[in-house]
Amino acid sequence: MASTPRHRAAAGVAALCLVAGGLVALRRLPEQATRALVLGHADPAVHTLWTTHFVHASRLHATTNALGLLVAALPGLAVAHRHDRVQQYWTAVVGVGVIVPFPLSVTTLLWYRHLTSVRVSSSLGASGLVGGLAGVTLVIATA
Repeated sequence: MASTPRHRAAAGVAALCLVAGGLVALRRLPEQATRALVLGHADPAVHTLWTTHFVHASRLHATTNALGLLVAALPGLAVAHRHDRVQQYWTAVVGVGVIVPFPLSVTTLLWYRHLTSVRVSSSLGASGLVGGLAGVTLVIATA
């Protein structure tokens, strides 16, 4: 069966829904496993610079980030299909999910350790990545 634009668009929507669902599903991990993935500010482990962006403090936190991801990413996908920029869109989306977490975590550590008087013990959640996806949508829409 040949792939049609409609099939490719549906596959893209399904992929984004799977990622959003994955954020919510990770909430079902045992507490100890979740804690091992969270970026602790006092003694950060290297792997948590990436993993902390995919775990959440509560089911509500995970659900709102998952919905935010869809609200940010689906319009970008639609615009990318309309303007024949689908490859650029997915390249940017993968970049946001794979590359952005590291500098975002380092920036967070620097912020809370040196640039603000606010003290928190850890950082977690996909809000920064959702913002990155919103940026991708804006770039795709205006390029």
